[in-house]
This record gives sequence, C-alpha cells and structure tokens, in this order.
Amino acid sequence: MSPLSTSRPPLVYQLRVAKEAVAAHYVPAIFIGLCYMAIATMWTLYSAYVPVLLQVDFGLRIAAIGLVMMLDNLLALLVQPWIGARSDRLRSRWGRRLPIIVAGMPLAAAGFALIPLAGHIFDGLAGFIAIVMVMLVSMAIMRVPLFALMPDLTQPEHRSTANGIINLFGGIGILIATLGLGWLYRIDRAGPFMVGAVLLVASTLLLAAALPKLTQRYAVGENGADDEVIPTNSWRMLRNVLADNWRSVPLLLLAILLYTFGINAIETFFSLYGRSVLQITEDSALAILGVFFVAYILASIPAGMVGQRFGRRQTMTAGLAAISLLVLLAFFLRSAPAMLAIMPLGGVAWALVNTNALPVVLATSTPGHAASTVGLFYATTTLASILSPVANGWFIDLGGDNYNLAILSTSIAAGLAALVLLLMGRLHRGSGGR
Repeated sequence: MSPLSTSRPPLVYQLRVAKEAVAAHYVPAIFIGLCYMAIATMWTLYSAYVPVLLQVDFGLRIAAIGLVMMLDNLLALLVQPWIGARSDRLRSRWGRRLPIIVAGMPLAAAGFALIPLAGHIFDGLAGFIAIVMVMLVSMAIMRVPLFALMPDLTQPEHRSTANGIINLFGGIGILIATLGLGWLYRIDRAGPFMVGAVLLVASTLLLAAALPKLTQRYAVGENGADDEVIPTNSWRMLRNVLADNWRSVPLLLLAILLYTFGINAIETFFSLYGRSVLQITEDSALAILGVFFVAYILASIPAGMVGQRFGRRQTMTAGLAAISLLVLLAFFLRSAPAMLAIMPLGGVAWALVNTNALPVVLATSTPGHAASTVGLFYATTTLASILSPVANGWFIDLGGDNYNLAILSTSIAAGLAALVLLLMGRLHRGSGGR
C-alpha cells in the first residue's frame, strides 16, 4: 500500500477499493442485475395483482385462483431445464446466451402488458389464461440463459457477492413495484404492467449492446468444457448433471423446493391476506412488502459476503431458521404494526437465503453445464410455484377462508428447508458444498 493511499481519508480509500473491485469482478453483475430488476418488477406486480384480477373480473374462489396460478407455471417447469441445456449447447456468432434472451423478450413484454386487458380483449377467462401463459413461458425462456451469464462472466470465488449485486437490483425492482407503482394501479390498472414491459425491453437491449465487450473482458474459462464432451441431446445433458452430483443435488433441490413453496404462499396471497387479516387495502399491503424489500436490498451484498466468509449453505440455513421463527410470530400476532416490525428482519433473513442459493447450486455444476444447472434450479422453484398456490389455496379454503394459514405454511416450509440443509451438511461434511 503506497503512502499516497494511506494518507487519504479512510472512507475515500475504501470507496476507491470498492470501485476497483467492482471494475475487476462485478461489472457483468450490474448489467445482468438491470435485466433482473425489470423481471422482478414484473413478477411482483404479477403476484400482487393477478389474484385480485381473477377474483374481481372473473369471480373465482381462492382454490380456483390457486389453480390458475399453478397452471400458468406448468409449461415453465418443462421449458426452463430444456432451455438451460439448449443454451449450453448453442454455438452462434452472438454466443450461447444472448440469442435466447433476445428471442424471449418481445413476447414476455407484450404478454405482460396485455394481462390487465386480456379479459376484455378476449372476452373471458380462457383468453386471460392464454396471455398469462405466453408471458410466463417467454419469461422462462429468458431467465435461465440470463442467470447463466453470471457464472460465465464471474469467477467462482466471487459469485456470492455478484449474486448479491444482482439480487440488489432485483430488490430495487420489487421496490419499484411495491412502493413506486401502487399509486399508478389506482389511476389505471394497466399502467404498472406497461411500465414493467418497458423496463424489460430497455434493460435487455442495454445488455445486448454491452455483452460483447463484457464477454471479451470477463469470460471465465471452464476446464473440461470442450465441445466434444457436451452431449448433443438436451435431456441427456440434464441427466448427466444429476448423475454427476447424485449425492448432494437431491437434498439441495428439496430444500429449495420447500422454502420456495413457503415464500410463494406469501407472494401469492399477501394482498388478500392484507385485506382479510390485517384489514388494509391492496396498495397498503404492497407498501408493507416494500419495507421487507428495502431491508432485503440493503442486505443483499453483505449477505453474499457473509456466504463467502462463513459458508453459503450454512448462511442459508441460518436465514431459513430466522424466517421460520419470524413468520410464526406474525401468525400469532395478526396485526399490521407487528408485520411492519417483523418485515425488516425478514428481509435480512431472506437476503441470506436468496443471495447464496444460486451460487450453492452452481457449485454442483460440472464444466460446460452452467445453464443446465441453472435450469434445474429454476425448474425446482417453478415446481414449488405450481404446487404452492393450489395447495395453500385449498388449505385456506379448508380453514374457512383463513388467509393466516398461508403464513403458517410459510413458517413450516422454511423450518423444514433449514432441517434439510442441516442434514445435507451432516451427510456431506467436507464435500465443498459451501
């Protein structure tokens, strides 16, 4: 360290070091994060308002709403792992990821913008569901190769922090939806959907423009990833990923399935929970979620650093245990002030989980299979998203429209996921699954 640098104020020096670290390792994460910001904005609006549209426009009961929310993920379950393997196999002048990302973007944006209008345009529920399916399948096509860019352009030892940066942008997107666009929904319910679509188009075009230079500077070489060893069949490629990691992957995917099942219960039914249990409006419920995501945003990058320092799996386990206890407390207290007090702690805990999840999964990936592994990760989260709305909708109906049961479901699922990760650690201690 030079005398010149030590003579500067500590804060200025730390900012300089941080800037150099970002330039050296994390610039790709910023561009990926901008796309994720748009996707997170869209996804939050979808989860908040589609159940309300189904209830208000079509008069569906909760179990039927859960069924619709399950159906619109069904094709995504099949698409994501196949697209991941396809992306790993693709060879083009624009690379493996960009052609698929750009191909999915127009339909994803157009489908999303049409959601609040679909019931009127097509005069019925079938048209609404068709538009939602188009949007979600297109989003699934984009998402896997987008997130596969992170391991393509980030060294393994920096992936938790890079994912923290990406999740920070995702948190900003959620904040845009929860705090920035709630007022627009009250003016014109199509407005937030239009904003989300525009954000997706703009961020994707920006990534497409920057990706050639990012690849030239940051591309990560993968030893053993020669074209000759990559299977020519996408499903065989996925089978190889599972076969190479059969001792650790099933437990890891089970934990991801469980906690996604629980978190999805809150995402799907929180607006209705706010109206029924907390006695607040939909936009007020979104504002409470905004508090959660402010804490999540602030904790995203530190959570990645914690994962790199103390172990990613161990960090996820601690975060899941905290979520289980906090949500259980909310189940008993049943008040908006209590939820406001719990949400910041929950946001920090969720950052510990969500920031480290994808790097843990990528640690099981063999060379040349990054997108296939990401595809399995998102297939698991999609499966949970299929099961959760219908199962929790049935649970709520069985309890006499008691939306507080969705909160209980989240607590149980997060606690079980923490136990699975603990079991994984005991069975595979010293296996490198950090």
